[in-house]
Amino acid sequence: MARIPERLQVGPYRYSITVSTEAIDAEAVKAGAGLPGTYAGRHLPTDGKVLLAETGSPDYAAETLLHEVLHALIFASGLDLDDREEDTCSALAPLLLDTLRRQPDLLAYLLDPE
Repeated sequence: MARIPERLQVGPYRYSITVSTEAIDAEAVKAGAGLPGTYAGRHLPTDGKVLLAETGSPDYAAETLLHEVLHALIFASGLDLDDREEDTCSALAPLLLDTLRRQPDLLAYLLDPE
């Protein structure tokens, strides 16, 4: 089984990836964004961090990481989705993950089309 990467780069933005329920809960409380246990993941572009809560399910962790990657893509693109961003990431992450898992030949082609 592959491990969660420690780093991520989306466009010019570099992120560290930290798996820590304590860190994500502290950030949520600090930002006034919710109580501990509210978030499974957080994208913090100004800090260059992606935080993931610890989970017993590798599938949920993968979906959560992809959800945060989508936030990073939206941030890097300069799109302003206002209140639709969270719903957009929540809707697309599980579908994209499932599509790539079911069709490894698609992923292989996207990684190396020549």
